[in-house]
Amino acid sequence: MFDVGVARALNTLPQRLRQFLLDQPETTDDLHVVSVTLKDGRVFDDVAISQCSLVAAVRGYSHVPFDAKDVTELRVTHRRWGFGQQKKPS
Repeated sequence: MFDVGVARALNTLPQRLRQFLLDQPETTDDLHVVSVTLKDGRVFDDVAISQCSLVAAVRGYSHVPFDAKDVTELRVTHRRWGFGQQKKPS
């Protein structure tokens, strides 16, 4: 069974932005790479959104440095940076 408390803790986009992504082509399976604009004007260019709702990763950051509730605009870029790929030993 799904834990409602866990669902509230996830960094999910507001409903209107989730709906927007549903109408956009995916970058890869269940993943969109987007640029996001926040309420305070900051822009993050490489953001991975999983399943049209969950902010999964931001390029250059070990964690997501913003709350998804503060996202005001999304622009789908499909820019790939190797998110989700394991590094091969050299």
